[in-house]
Amino acid sequence: MNKSQDENRCLIFNNCVIEHGKIWFWASNFNALFQGSIDGGIAESLWVLKQGKGTAPLYSKIVKCGYKIIGIPMFTDDILIYDISAEKAKLISIPAQNWGNMHTLERGRFWDGVVCGNYIFMIGFWSAKVLKFDVVNESIIDVIDLYEALEIPFDERFLSFKNASVIGDKIWIPSYVTNCVFVLNPKNMQYQKIVVEKSGDGFADIAYDGEDIWLLPRNRGQFVKWNVQENKIGLYDNYPAEFHMQDEANISCIAWCNGKVYVFPYKADKVFSINKTSNNIETQVENAINHYYENLPTHNEVMKYLFAKCIGKQLCSFCPESKRVLFYDTEKGVLSEHKFLVSEEESLYINFLKWNVIAEENGSLDILTKLLNNKMKKDQERSQEVKHKIGKKIFVRIKRD
Repeated sequence: MNKSQDENRCLIFNNCVIEHGKIWFWASNFNALFQGSIDGGIAESLWVLKQGKGTAPLYSKIVKCGYKIIGIPMFTDDILIYDISAEKAKLISIPAQNWGNMHTLERGRFWDGVVCGNYIFMIGFWSAKVLKFDVVNESIIDVIDLYEALEIPFDERFLSFKNASVIGDKIWIPSYVTNCVFVLNPKNMQYQKIVVEKSGDGFADIAYDGEDIWLLPRNRGQFVKWNVQENKIGLYDNYPAEFHMQDEANISCIAWCNGKVYVFPYKADKVFSINKTSNNIETQVENAINHYYENLPTHNEVMKYLFAKCIGKQLCSFCPESKRVLFYDTEKGVLSEHKFLVSEEESLYINFLKWNVIAEENGSLDILTKLLNNKMKKDQERSQEVKHKIGKKIFVRIKRD
């Protein structure tokens, strides 16, 4: 197989769930739920929609609650539930909504999802809704709309929210385009809107270090350190001297890991960390991660990260330029990369299920023919098994009569 075919099979995802050496994720480029080893390599598809619905990703992220993986609906009106123990999937339809935003269906319904007890709260993306989903009973409990509270004129509507976080007994939802945060009571869905006076508009991400809440500015402005217990807010803009951002730059995400806040930009040339020292903060660039990007052939001082999360003392992020998951040891300052792929056989099969057409450069005709023959054989065996079961039922009924 040539290198381009191998790279075409690399899986791309916006977040992941990692437990006990396993990783689960929704691959946006194959529109399928996958499971693999945290060490990388070939991942196995657990569920894939058999009819194509275009190339847009059906689900933005996944979250895990108990033995269930839940897909956060982005370009679909169905919530995905995959039971790991039963190895079965089902779809729960969202009732028809007035999304309040003409772009929602084109740009995405929900982006983030947070787990609180036995419930998952799905956070609006281009919509301004928050949906409460009961994982045990697999039903939608409530939906609220924060559109009016955002106070954004309809003709100026933009992306509403990105990420949220459960902090204490509340869900914190920062606005993406205005300087406010919604603090939601998960029991009754009542909320408080808190306005934060700072430079720059909106927040790209939120993190909690056990003492302070950190709010990351959407563009180059002040980031916020908020001690909720003392009700003290600190504003900081002392970016590292080496840090350069393009015009109209965005910052992508932050993650709290091993005593530091790590800042990942969207249109800038450096990842940097924030370290608290008494009442001050210190920033520094993270050379190991930055050197990785400098060595990429596509490097052009624009770094893009799909997500960043802390796993123990490792910082996990996804680089869409290389299609690799990066693991950064925050103690040793060492970076390693992992590649997650779908097998050639499964890649061909998934694409054939969706489109009934396979481009010649995407794989082997021999392998596709073998796959189709195996599928026909399995379908015949399943048909014979069904006939056998029906025959047994008829025989039993005749005997009883």
